[in-house]
Amino acid sequence: MQSHSDHGGVDEGDAQVCRWSELLSWLESHGMDLSPSAFHVERRPRPDADYGLFLTSPCPSLDSLFVVPSSALVNVKTLAPLYPGGKHLSAHQLISLHLCLHKPPSDTKESTDNLFGPFISILPREFDSHPLTWLVHKNLGYENELKSTFLALLPCSTRSALDVMAERFTRDLCAVTKYLINFVQYASGRPGELNTRNYLWAWLNVNTRCIYYRIKEKRTDEANVTLCPILDFANHNWHRSHIQPVSDSEIWNTRSKVKDAFQFLTTEHITEVEVDGEVYLRYGAHSNQSLFVEYGFVNVVSNEDMESGTYPAEVDVQPIVVGLFNGRGNIGTWMQTILENEGYWGDWTLSTSPNPAAPSFRLITALRLFAIGSEMTCVPTVDEEDVVCKPWRDTLLGITDTTSPDNEAKWRTTLATICNLVVEEGTTGLQRTLSSRFDEQNHSWSSWIRNNIAFLWSEQIVVAGAVLQSLEDGIEF
Repeated sequence: MQSHSDHGGVDEGDAQVCRWSELLSWLESHGMDLSPSAFHVERRPRPDADYGLFLTSPCPSLDSLFVVPSSALVNVKTLAPLYPGGKHLSAHQLISLHLCLHKPPSDTKESTDNLFGPFISILPREFDSHPLTWLVHKNLGYENELKSTFLALLPCSTRSALDVMAERFTRDLCAVTKYLINFVQYASGRPGELNTRNYLWAWLNVNTRCIYYRIKEKRTDEANVTLCPILDFANHNWHRSHIQPVSDSEIWNTRSKVKDAFQFLTTEHITEVEVDGEVYLRYGAHSNQSLFVEYGFVNVVSNEDMESGTYPAEVDVQPIVVGLFNGRGNIGTWMQTILENEGYWGDWTLSTSPNPAAPSFRLITALRLFAIGSEMTCVPTVDEEDVVCKPWRDTLLGITDTTSPDNEAKWRTTLATICNLVVEEGTTGLQRTLSSRFDEQNHSWSSWIRNNIAFLWSEQIVVAGAVLQSLEDGIEF
């Protein structure tokens, strides 16, 4: 395997050119076909100082864009021989551990990993603009006024989702630390490499760049993910994707073979892209809140696209609804238990798509039960519960569409209250975000992040307002 040079004597742009060249040479050594007829993309800088994948030659729809050999993929299959006992780690934990142990020692130096060094070297070197970085650094005591300000500006539901993600990161860090203690041969000679900040860098690279890739027989196995060179430069487009991943294991519905290369085809939308134009990959049907927490950005779209349902705008109202149940004391706890037992506690949203804007069925279900509980003065007995909740359970079973006209009127009134609270909070949050002031000199991404947070608040206002309009129009949900 070739050695990886130190680019300390060149500027960042030249270093990136060198890293791209070394990546291609490394991929070619794995058998990847880089001829013009088989490889139609190139990594190039974008105006926003990021990088993307750009089309280098005409490529018809449903044709091969590029094919990555399986040996160049970073996943549980390619890493398993290196980590005895690693089968107890999740795919995310194992891949992150490997990246962490082979992290480039500085911004100007390259990874010395003999297996995946050129790929690891070209991965992002920092995630300062990612919200998980702000939270983890804050928890570590690395106070930063700008990052603390951004955390304070987040909507409550977004901060809650970020807290959940931070808990997941902490569990993973504990798991890999325990693994290294049990297999000390990997820890020796690597003092300080597995620390929270280094693992966070590795973990975020995995979280923002892994893609589904069939490895295990069961389609839903969490091990079915991989880091994939070349593809990881493709940026997200919510509207359409120009790239379609495919592998033989998916075509034939089997676990992947040892030499099951990862092929990427063009979609029918590739005809919209001219040579030298950027090609995009749709990351999935994520809400803006999920995109922001998981990837660190949002889809910025027009109010018209949200209101019409062209863009599926969504608002997480769980903090507000949880507050309503908590306000009912023991009766609220009883209702929570019922919802948990039926599988309807949490994940409550408002959405503009499909049009007209509406609450999710999960939210409707919770509010129908809340309306029943609002008439109670004490927790019912088991026998009383069966009688009181039967009309509500009938809606879950599809026996009836509603519980009663009175119940429908009450939960719709509660929904209007929730929407008005969302609009009120959104208006206040948006004003607070837009009026925030900070030093942009050392953080080129600060204005961009503020605009992302502002859009989260704007989306809340638009979506809640659209649901209020649906209520006013008498829409039956």
